[in-house]
Amino acid sequence: MNRFNTILTKRIEELFEKKANAVERLSEYLHLGNHAIYRRLKGETPFTFEEACILASKLNISLDALAFSREEVALCTPNFYNKQHKSFSEFLKDLLRKFESIVHLEDVKMYYTSKGLPFFLYLTQPELLAFKLFVWEIGSWNSDSINGKQFEFDMLSTEDLILAKKIHKCYCCIPSYEAWNSAILDSTFEQIQYIDDIGLFKNKNVKHKLLDALNTVIDRASSMADKGQKFDINQQSSAAFHLYHVELLNSTNVTYVTSKQHSFVSWTFCDPDYLVSCDKILCDRAADWLGALIKQSSYISRDSFKARNQYFNSLKQRIKTFQTLSL
Repeated sequence: MNRFNTILTKRIEELFEKKANAVERLSEYLHLGNHAIYRRLKGETPFTFEEACILASKLNISLDALAFSREEVALCTPNFYNKQHKSFSEFLKDLLRKFESIVHLEDVKMYYTSKGLPFFLYLTQPELLAFKLFVWEIGSWNSDSINGKQFEFDMLSTEDLILAKKIHKCYCCIPSYEAWNSAILDSTFEQIQYIDDIGLFKNKNVKHKLLDALNTVIDRASSMADKGQKFDINQQSSAAFHLYHVELLNSTNVTYVTSKQHSFVSWTFCDPDYLVSCDKILCDRAADWLGALIKQSSYISRDSFKARNQYFNSLKQRIKTFQTLSL
């Protein structure tokens, strides 16, 4: 067996507890009999290129990572939307597919850090999600569809709102360890102020409605931290929510997902575009970096009553101050 097939076979076997389970799944994917699959896993018959591509797609295996083994080469997959002329709906569909592919993984955990308001919170408030789209259209996508038009809360389609709820429900099913800093609202404040300054709000009520929505998501996050549990839009509790208050944060959004089957890391690149990698070099680095960051953070979920209240009260006060200055 050649080196590529040896590594591919080993990677496949790592994904299944029993070889019989691997044979059953591969037989389904490749439309081959069990005997043919056993021969491939034993190295008697190599996987064809077409078969390797099918398995890479079905099992979330990076063929590039199998082909390259040098430590100085780290591989990732770009998820670009503006250049490919993908719509906001496509962005949400892609995100939902990614969450649906990991939500049922064994012993799955998510580690997440963000300097800005976590996107998962936008998903719970249609007003904020519409504003996020509007900002991306202007600042990142330079969309001709905006072209000086004022912001409207009904920018999102019914399909978009359904997708947002589904993504958030998946998010709530995955235990997470999240590190937020005291400045998570700053970029949102700056965006609201900018849109106001260039006259793209119809009136002050629009601006205040956005700030009311911000208050709502902060209250939701505070409640989740208090219970140590996530809950979806229907108030149904699910996975654990471990929140940390961190000040030593100077990078963009980073998400690291780990499970018994596989791990991957993603990070923002020209927001809302992002990069994703299953590369062991990058995953290990993300795990080490996030672990060190959490050690320098204050745990504010569940029993940390004083620290949690101080953190969320400061956020609420900042919203109140910004709203007062905006009158």
